[in-house]
Amino acid sequence: MTTWLWRILLGVLVMMEMTAGHAVSAERPSWDRHIRSKEPVLLWLVDRGQSRSETFRALVDRLSASDLVIYLDYDFYSPRGLGGQVSFISRVAGRRYLRIRIDCRPALFDQIALIGHELRHAVEIADATDVVDRRSMAQFYERIGIASDVEGLEHGIDSAAAVEAGRRVTDELLAAEERPQISPGPSNVAPAGRPR
Repeated sequence: MTTWLWRILLGVLVMMEMTAGHAVSAERPSWDRHIRSKEPVLLWLVDRGQSRSETFRALVDRLSASDLVIYLDYDFYSPRGLGGQVSFISRVAGRRYLRIRIDCRPALFDQIALIGHELRHAVEIADATDVVDRRSMAQFYERIGIASDVEGLEHGIDSAAAVEAGRRVTDELLAAEERPQISPGPSNVAPAGRPR
């Protein structure tokens, strides 16, 4: 099967799990006002991360109390090894707007950890009230950042706190024994009647 067909199948499976056994609520969760996405899978992953990881939940709670609005998107063209990135969009009417892009290629389990890592960067920005545009964000990470080890990425900067947050989210997800058996690629799917 082609890659696009696997992605459609994955989307259908995720949508089925999202709606199975859940009552439809007219009320949006409080984090939805601060973390937004047009991708249902990413919203599902945020829900999943909060329900399975204390660290992830704490990051979302902190951001829900901040002046940030975060748009979460998939990145279909990121360099290999770059799991995600945060960019500053603008500051308007007392709110700061960020965009977080997550590599769509890793397994869903790993995407939750990547989102947690990037949300930690967002918390760093939320706490740094002097970050008001792209330039001040770049200056902030020059002060607090560490060199990123992504091959082929010039001037890549990360933070020790975000690296640690991603690791802790991963550990907590593993402890919750909630590793989904699906991934965006065909490698985890076997034809009917054949073992993986």
